[in-house]
This record gives sequence, C-alpha cells and structure tokens, in this order.
Amino acid sequence: MRRASMMRGTRTRSPSRPGRPAASRSSASRDDVLHGFALVRATLDEAEILTICTAPGVRRRGVGFAIVTAACAYCGGLGIQRLFLEVSVENAPALALYARAGFAVIGRRAGYYQPQDGGPPIDALVLALTLADQPLRISKR
Repeated sequence: MRRASMMRGTRTRSPSRPGRPAASRSSASRDDVLHGFALVRATLDEAEILTICTAPGVRRRGVGFAIVTAACAYCGGLGIQRLFLEVSVENAPALALYARAGFAVIGRRAGYYQPQDGGPPIDALVLALTLADQPLRISKR
C-alpha cells in the first residue's frame, strides 16, 4: 500500500478558523479494510498529529509513511505552516518513520508517558516539520 487519504473527521469547527475542521483524520485502507489512521488537530497555522495507528499485520510496509505524508499534504493544503507531534524516546520505529518524513526533534518532555506496568516514566520527544520550508520526503521503500 502506498497511498492514504485525508478526510474531514469531525463536525467540530475551529473557532480560530471558521469553516475549517478543528480535527481531521488520515486513513489507509485496502479492500474496505482499515489498515491505519492518524488524527490531526489544527489551530491557526499549526497542527498536531495526536495519534497514528497501523494494524500489526501491515507494519513495515509503508502504511505509516503513507498516512503521515497524506496528513502533511492535507495540512499543507490548508495553509498549515508547522506540524508537531510527540513520541516516546523508546519508540525507535516511529522515530525512524518521522525522521524519514522530515520531522526534527525540537524538545523533550521528561516523564511524559506513564507505563501501565508501573515502571519508571518514559520521556517523550517533541518533533516538528515546517511544511512551507521543506518538501515531503516521499519515496518508495
């Protein structure tokens, strides 16, 4: 799978940008089976990727990258200048995906994630991509 689509995901409208959805989703599907999605929230000229999920059976096949690039393209089309996200310092596959898409680390949140097993808190990295300055690194795997 190499393509994902971006759809308006809510009826909620951004109070700062009337007529524009406050949140949207990007999804990847094949034969009516959902393989993954992202939820993005936009405010003014910035947006945040709130979550990205891919089905275990399609990981490492380009689905996550297709979803991220679709979300970035959609945000760019809305005039979004900068896209942010947070990711665990322990999530190496996600960090590699975001680096491939052009995201850069801009900060760290100490103890952001609380493991369910009661282990020590895990830091999150804050990443950003400036859409206006950098074309998306869309490539085939």
